[in-house]
Amino acid sequence: MNIAVPTDVISPSENEYHPLDTVTFFTLTYQEEQRDYSLDELENLGKYRGTGGHLKETGDITGPFEYTGVRILTLLNQLPNPPETYKLVTISNDGYLYTFTYEQIQGDVKVYDTNGNYVGRGDVVMLLAYKEHGDYDFYGGPLRITWVNDNNAVTDAPLWPKYITEIEVIIPSGQDSSLPQVSIEKPENRVYLFDREIMPSSIPLIIGDITIKINAHDEQSNIAKVLVIIDEELKYRGMTPPYQWRWDERTLGMHTLIAKAYDTNGNNADDEIKIWIFNL
Repeated sequence: MNIAVPTDVISPSENEYHPLDTVTFFTLTYQEEQRDYSLDELENLGKYRGTGGHLKETGDITGPFEYTGVRILTLLNQLPNPPETYKLVTISNDGYLYTFTYEQIQGDVKVYDTNGNYVGRGDVVMLLAYKEHGDYDFYGGPLRITWVNDNNAVTDAPLWPKYITEIEVIIPSGQDSSLPQVSIEKPENRVYLFDREIMPSSIPLIIGDITIKINAHDEQSNIAKVLVIIDEELKYRGMTPPYQWRWDERTLGMHTLIAKAYDTNGNNADDEIKIWIFNL
């Protein structure tokens, strides 16, 4: 099996048109630098192939499968003056966050055989995969973090976040392991009519559109980003306060609203409420 495919060698199947070829669907962020990529642009960074699977807490193993993608280290080389040490925070389309340490990014993770037996650390490549067995449309895609080599490597399941839409490079500032403080300031347990508070209620009841307001702070580090997630769909990213978003979509019924904040060291916390909304 070829695991390192030269960028100028493209098989016929790899040259097929895909709907995401020219659409921005992935963002790489570092300080004030933000780079957006289409699928075609990611593929042009280089194609790396390998096999890998992941071990669940139950002991079950998914895979190994063959993945094609761009190496994370290759992606980071696109940044001007990348830092010497860093962390990565991956953001999924449902707002799920996962923080990778510098050592993990270099491949220092636990590796198992296909029976789940521990065999050591390292000898794997961290990949932003866009194909599984040559197919763009796979579970966890169109972008997923995978760990591969040429020997059916198996790594821990939490290291495989799926549905990736953004990766942020973070420079750690000290040994901060404390969680940020985040709370949903609006809506509260009130009835709202077109963003105006009318009366108390046992649960937020909203008629019309509303401004979602989030409070977030951290005693040891700065807040890097605040996310608003509704029913597992990421709706808002805020880099600086005030953290607020106008929800003016047509919707009806009960929804789950989550506010998530993470600091400049990759620590994150969230607040969650249930709301009723009628906006026709």
